[in-house]
Amino acid sequence: MFSRIRSFLGEYLKCLSDMKGMIQWVRRDLVPDEAYSIVKKLWICVFITQIIDLVLPLCIAMVQNGSVSNRLVSGYGFLNDLVLKMQAYCPTLDPGSCYIIIGITLHLFLAAVLYNISAYYRFKLSEKMLYFNMWELSNRVSHMFYSKSIGTIDNEENGLSEAGLRKGYDRIERVQNIVIFQLFECLFKTSLIIGALILFYHYWQIRIVVLAMTITHFGWGVCLNYLSATTCEIFEEAWRYFNRYRDERWQQAKMVKINNKVSEEIAVMKKNYDVAGIPDCKFWGTDYNLHTRFRVAVIHIFLAMIFAYGAYLAKIDVLTVGMLYPLFWWSSQLSGYLWQLADIENNFNKNAPSILLMKKSLDLPVGIKISADPIKIKKGTPMTIEFINATCSYPPDKDSPDKAPVVLKNINLKVCPGDKVGIVGPSGIGKSTLIAAALRFHDLIEGKILINGINIEEY
Repeated sequence: MFSRIRSFLGEYLKCLSDMKGMIQWVRRDLVPDEAYSIVKKLWICVFITQIIDLVLPLCIAMVQNGSVSNRLVSGYGFLNDLVLKMQAYCPTLDPGSCYIIIGITLHLFLAAVLYNISAYYRFKLSEKMLYFNMWELSNRVSHMFYSKSIGTIDNEENGLSEAGLRKGYDRIERVQNIVIFQLFECLFKTSLIIGALILFYHYWQIRIVVLAMTITHFGWGVCLNYLSATTCEIFEEAWRYFNRYRDERWQQAKMVKINNKVSEEIAVMKKNYDVAGIPDCKFWGTDYNLHTRFRVAVIHIFLAMIFAYGAYLAKIDVLTVGMLYPLFWWSSQLSGYLWQLADIENNFNKNAPSILLMKKSLDLPVGIKISADPIKIKKGTPMTIEFINATCSYPPDKDSPDKAPVVLKNINLKVCPGDKVGIVGPSGIGKSTLIAAALRFHDLIEGKILINGINIEEY
């Protein structure tokens, strides 16, 4: 049993390390420093709105208990006249009820004004952040993609396809929006509510239930993170293969129709789709969904325990009726925030595999040697291309990276300006590889290629 626990913890820590590396990569390489100044201003607005949300039910409780309304009325004489007018309009209202109505109305009005001012600037900053961040993300991903050699991009084993990058890009955009606009706000709200419940209710039973509810939620989240991290990467590889195969067949629609392969290609697409879709649907629709539903049910049980104990305290006159309102309000909010965190966690787990695969693809080496001070050829300059003992190979296979089959060996060839050269031979002899070497898709294994007497690696 202990060995299984150690194995689980080891695998989970590895998954956690991968997730941490992914987040640090996105933060370091894909988010500009200027974005953080906008985020700080945004979080100030979030702080203000959440403090208002937290304090409002407490103020209403104080008004209902009479501790605030009496001071308000004694401090402002015009409120006495307002109370008399209310009683004249509705004789059944006693002065205490009038004070409560006035106090709650004043608190709600003040909170609404402050909340809307803060919400206005928060929305304005959010739109500015989206505009700024979307371009920077596109710009940085494009630079990282175009920094690879043509051979590295063209190699299907690398995952640097347009479909794979597009999906990873969309997922990064979603995760950035989740982290900036949802995650930290929700964590902040949850922390405030837990702190308020522990601070204002000095009953160990309530504190234990609140802590148990929070620990249960995050502990269950650990299990769900591990489950998704160890399962979803397999689905993501299958989805990438399906998307790439489908896109290639769409691009080659003319050849598919000429060879009368439409039904056959669609059948292959369906097979590839089922390989990815059936286990993916089973995992998210059944396994993950059941875990999530059980967790929500447990949270609701804890919430019912808090409500029941609060009502019991009010019945035995230990807790005032006014303080029941913030207890119920904050407990309901805590349940809602924990549900939001679960939803954020679900979205994060769904998006993370695509981002991890995109990170692996964009972190690949360039594929060729890059000169620190490359030479530039002026447009229209006549060029002489010379192969000297050039040995070329195909890109190494993913399953055997150390074995790259040699295609051309010790090639010596010189093409001068004005020469017309034809390269002929059976399929697989190395015609395309020779042209790819001249275009520098890959570096040579041995030998060199000269352009106007200078090694091609200097350009």
